[in-house]
Amino acid sequence: MCKRSYLYVNDHDKAKDIVQEVFVKLLEKKRVDHILNIKSYLYKAVINDSIKQLEKQRKLKPFNPELASQNFVEDSVEKRTIQNEINVQLLSELDLLPKKCKEVFIACVLEGLSYKDAAENFDVSVNTIKTQIKKAYKILRKTVSPQQYYFFTLLKK
Repeated sequence: MCKRSYLYVNDHDKAKDIVQEVFVKLLEKKRVDHILNIKSYLYKAVINDSIKQLEKQRKLKPFNPELASQNFVEDSVEKRTIQNEINVQLLSELDLLPKKCKEVFIACVLEGLSYKDAAENFDVSVNTIKTQIKKAYKILRKTVSPQQYYFFTLLKK
């Protein structure tokens, strides 16, 4: 069963942990008489838990963590040039947004204006601001790379 789990997670220790968790779950069940074929049941449970582990990892690591922790202001001229190119790409992606959506997104996300203040500045409700931000993120999620999208979400936080 560890071999089966390893085929999914590519980590011996995780595979062993998954198999052990499956057995513990089985032992904690009050009724197991409904299981007709225990071997098939265990293999299927191991596969399902392995897939769940993969999904959990994917959610936690949407892209290379080295890129997320990389400092954008580096001494190297080459790295600054690359960062400037990325910034130009990000700004060009913002041009794809509808006019009001872009204005709201820039005010709230890039300039750090609160939803309430933005609503007062644009003379709309806070819910309209939230809707525009959600719309912008939805459009950007489709058009930019995961790294660029992550950059935008970091700006908001």
